[in-house]
Amino acid sequence: MEVRGLRVQEQPQWAEYCQKEWEHGDVCAPVSEIDMNKPVPDGTERTYWVVEENDNVQAGFTTRIAPGKRSCFLGDTYWLDLWIATPYRGKIEDELLQECETVLAQKGVTRITTRIADFNSRFVVLFKEKGYQELYKEDTFIREGSLPITELMLGYYKKTKEKVDLRISKNLREDIKTYTALVNEISAEIPNMSQIHEEHLDSVMYQGQRHMIGVWIFAEVKEVPAGFIGALISFQKVFNKNRVVGRVLNNGVLKEFRGMGIGSALYVEMLQEMRKWNAEYILDYMVMEDNLPERTLLKELGFVPAQKHVKIQKVI
Repeated sequence: MEVRGLRVQEQPQWAEYCQKEWEHGDVCAPVSEIDMNKPVPDGTERTYWVVEENDNVQAGFTTRIAPGKRSCFLGDTYWLDLWIATPYRGKIEDELLQECETVLAQKGVTRITTRIADFNSRFVVLFKEKGYQELYKEDTFIREGSLPITELMLGYYKKTKEKVDLRISKNLREDIKTYTALVNEISAEIPNMSQIHEEHLDSVMYQGQRHMIGVWIFAEVKEVPAGFIGALISFQKVFNKNRVVGRVLNNGVLKEFRGMGIGSALYVEMLQEMRKWNAEYILDYMVMEDNLPERTLLKELGFVPAQKHVKIQKVI
């Protein structure tokens, strides 16, 4: 078994394999050529690996390494794009994971983390047998864009707007400091919510504008930032068909402003904004299994759980 980096000219083949040979997750396709061309934050090394034997492609996987911490994320941001060509399933998995860990150890990686897109996938069992430990579970929720918002939720929304200003910003450059400050303050008290840095948003603000629209909505109480919700609208393959999809990236309300209905109002405002762009489906990723308030809110807004993910980790 030979493991090597993907050549640029092989990207179309890789994307094709991902569409055909990806074994888990029925909602969203794992990766496309557009995804492969997206930049990564400065200092992060992303590599697509091809697994071959006698020039036959057997499998592939992605790694993202943060050199400063010597940690690796196996797979892409939301989807584990580890795929095995149909003729080799059930035959090479043990050797494949061993080779993967060998490659990463040679790069100085000491910890591997991955998110498996479907908790029912056989990959969950496979990784756990190899010493990976479960960190937590989370869900992707989905909603049809044309589904009406209930009168009850619209009523809450109107009451909140009487005391809270909701400001739509389609150019994050103008609000970058406000956005990062809100995310980082909220993440300090919410487990598994990562802090961000301005330089890490380059792909959203600049590189992605050819194929996606970014929408950020800020809640302000007497001109004081109180909360936010951010989303991207783009073409994406959902249920095996290219569609206009809105993806909620992250959201939150500062502790001192909770209980005012701001979280609900931000979602309603975003749903209405996505409707203007004719979003056929709206996805909300990475909703923690124990985040009952957000899960309840999403269900009240017409979202349903579509896919349960599990995040696992191994120290090597």
